[in-house]
Amino acid sequence: MVQLHTLGAVHLRRDRLEVRSVLSQPRRLALLVYLAAARPHGFHTRDRLIGLFWPDADEARARNALRQAVFQLRKSLGEGVIVSRGDHELGIDSTRLWCDVAVLDAALEEGRPEAAIDLYRGEFMPGFHVDDSPGIERWLEDERARLRRAAVDAAWTVADADAARGDLAAAVARGRQAMALDPLDEGSVRRLIERLDQAGERAAALQLFGEFERRLEAELGLAPGEETLRRVTELRSAPAATTAAAAVMDARPTPMPAPGPPCPPSVVTVRPVPRPRVFARQQFALVGVVALALSVVLFQRRARETGPLTAPEPTPDAAVAVLPFINMSGDPANEYFSDGMAEELSFALSRVPGLRVVGHTSAFSFKGKDVGVDSIGRALRVGYVLEGSVRATGNRVRILAQLIDAASGYHVWSETWDGDLSDVFAVQAEIAAAVVRELQPRLAGGSTPPAPAEPETRSAAAHAYVLRGYQALYAGEIADYRRADTLFTRALELDPDYARAHAGLAVTRNMSVFRRWQAAGEGYARAEAAALRALELDPSLAVAHSALGRIEEGRWNFAAADRHFMRAIELSPGTETWYRHRALLLAILGRHDESIALARRAVEIDPLATGAHRQLGVTYFQARQYENAVAAYDNALALAPGHQVALHYLAQALSMLGRHDEAMAAARAAFEKSPDDPVLGASAAWVHARAGDMAMARTRLARLEVGQPRSAYAIALVLAALGEHERAFVELQRAYDEGDSHLVELGVFPAFDPLRTDPRFLRLLQRIGLVS
Repeated sequence: MVQLHTLGAVHLRRDRLEVRSVLSQPRRLALLVYLAAARPHGFHTRDRLIGLFWPDADEARARNALRQAVFQLRKSLGEGVIVSRGDHELGIDSTRLWCDVAVLDAALEEGRPEAAIDLYRGEFMPGFHVDDSPGIERWLEDERARLRRAAVDAAWTVADADAARGDLAAAVARGRQAMALDPLDEGSVRRLIERLDQAGERAAALQLFGEFERRLEAELGLAPGEETLRRVTELRSAPAATTAAAAVMDARPTPMPAPGPPCPPSVVTVRPVPRPRVFARQQFALVGVVALALSVVLFQRRARETGPLTAPEPTPDAAVAVLPFINMSGDPANEYFSDGMAEELSFALSRVPGLRVVGHTSAFSFKGKDVGVDSIGRALRVGYVLEGSVRATGNRVRILAQLIDAASGYHVWSETWDGDLSDVFAVQAEIAAAVVRELQPRLAGGSTPPAPAEPETRSAAAHAYVLRGYQALYAGEIADYRRADTLFTRALELDPDYARAHAGLAVTRNMSVFRRWQAAGEGYARAEAAALRALELDPSLAVAHSALGRIEEGRWNFAAADRHFMRAIELSPGTETWYRHRALLLAILGRHDESIALARRAVEIDPLATGAHRQLGVTYFQARQYENAVAAYDNALALAPGHQVALHYLAQALSMLGRHDEAMAAARAAFEKSPDDPVLGASAAWVHARAGDMAMARTRLARLEVGQPRSAYAIALVLAALGEHERAFVELQRAYDEGDSHLVELGVFPAFDPLRTDPRFLRLLQRIGLVS
């Protein structure tokens, strides 16, 4: 008999001797383990095995590699252990090979949970991996999560039986065993708290919760969920237990976290960091290294500190997270392609009615993290996870995608495609359609799969430029917009009819006007032409409508701008960007309640998106809720430390609160990154003037007056703070004549409060269309 142990430690013995010839060959060992442990237990097709173990080999080489591996396994283990069924299937003879996983699964199916617990000696295949076989790597990870979950459930099954018999001590002991198997499982914590409370051990229950809370934050950066917090609150406020032992335990002081400052009722907040060190926070990179501590803030503390952001969300069954696809090309420069694949799938699925798709920034926060899909599902409140891998070599690409039930870790569906890069759009449509088909029973109204999309472009190189361009736009720093403009331009040189490239160019050209890199008249005309061309090529392109909305807003055509923003939301309701763009429009029109609600919706869709938090702060600032604004900007900076636009806005809010030293530090940090930017220079000068540092304010003003590009609006802002009102009106008139888009802020920006009582200011607001 051959014995294969995979739980807690890996052993392979034949006649009590270790079979080192197999243990020393990871792929060969993995093949044996898969044949013995993969569910459903039984036979597996050779095609499936080839796809998992030799995904990059041509068919002839892969089949030969499988034959050689099976031959060597049979030679090492003895004939009859690995058996064939016909020419196409392989399996294990369970009478000749004993495998702990197969026996554990059988015990569970037969209702013998105690036997299953005895077999679970630890993690499945601990520390084991197979190079260049992403399918097997994912299977190993999924099996680890599944078996851990199965062992925990088995322990609780026994514990519940003990409690039903009245043996609470045994129930507590089994509950602690379940906790030991998965110390970060919150469901186990709640159940053990209940058992301890029933056993009269309230102090032990509260101590357990305290230890769990500290460990959860230290190891995963998460906080306990609403249900757990509610139960602990009830426990603390309940009448004292009547047993003598419980009374003694309750008399012991239980350490409680010190209460933090009151949280504004509508802000998602990051745990405060003492200033001015706020600008020297640990440098978490958003792509690949985002600290999961932000999940505390953005997913689980939300209910505890702020209440729900909007109406109740769809159930997890109707929610999916598209994780970043793994770049299997071996070249980090190809990361944009695998990331772009996931982003575009997320976008396509977000257009399906009734399906909640987690924003791509939040889903991407798990990139490079060794976190099981069950934990991801709990953190993102989704029932399903879509993941995959991409290997691009030359003009050829192999794409593997699989839909996973987040709770159980089971593969609901998976598929592999091989083809040319020009086929990638058809593959994306196929994947999206397959996901919708699998989730269709859970979708409101029985949403149908999206129709197959026409290829956006026939040029693989143009597509690469567009993916890189949008990646730069997501970064959101000032220099990134210039880089994105170049990338979109190159894409259009290769394919002049690429709609999304035109739409991207509309975004960057609009930004060129906003940053004063180009005059308003010419800049808006060029941006509008790009957006209209994009919609001519693809009328359903939400990003083009949003770009037109920004253009019309800059031209002071507010009703037209609102129509475009609403159309973008209608076309792609799962994208946070359109909500925050419309939120800013409503903010400048003084419709603050609607504006804040839309901005908070953007945060809800993509809780780890820097831009969503930053612009939520702007809506609070325009509504003069400065504490709330600071909290939102802190969130943005926690996600992207040192982000200059967030620092720029933070400086303004701190200044309005009278926290001048912090405001000047933030303004200086933003300005030093782009010293020639007139908007950042004006903000810094304004902050210094409000702090009473008139010398520095005038120094920065002098630089603005001679700098290029010159911004009359920025100069007027500083002059208003310095009390030079006549000169301020001269500059405002110049800004009006130039069509400066920043004038839309006049109605709500506190910087111009010193001018509001002057009739000239009211006339200016009327000419812009901000008042009737």
